Amino acid sequence: MQFGDLSNHAATRCGQRGIRIQVLNLVLAHFDRDHHAGAGASAISISRRRLSELQRDGVSPELIDQAGHTVLIVADDGAIITGINRPTWFARFHYGAQRLGNRRRLRQHSQRARNPR
Repeated sequence: MQFGDLSNHAATRCGQRGIRIQVLNLVLAHFDRDHHAGAGASAISISRRRLSELQRDGVSPELIDQAGHTVLIVADDGAIITGINRPTWFARFHYGAQRLGNRRRLRQHSQRARNPR
């Protein structure tokens, strides 16, 4: 897969989320996890095993730590759509419709049902 330019949205979001260009380059060069993210996009990241190999190869521990928490959403044509932190990605894509806020509301609702006033 050939990677294109960083979209304006991706540049803005990565800046807001503290994802540095060195981390983006590390994830793009060494990703080994590729998940379908919908609408012709893929979510790419680096596995823990690959991160430990990079650490043995002498990559900075700070970069490895940040790359381990970074997921890039990439379009089929290689354009980088956005960069997000792994916990956010799991909440949005991995759990589907059960977002974190909804789970909190469901938990509060079930507690109210068990303890009516």
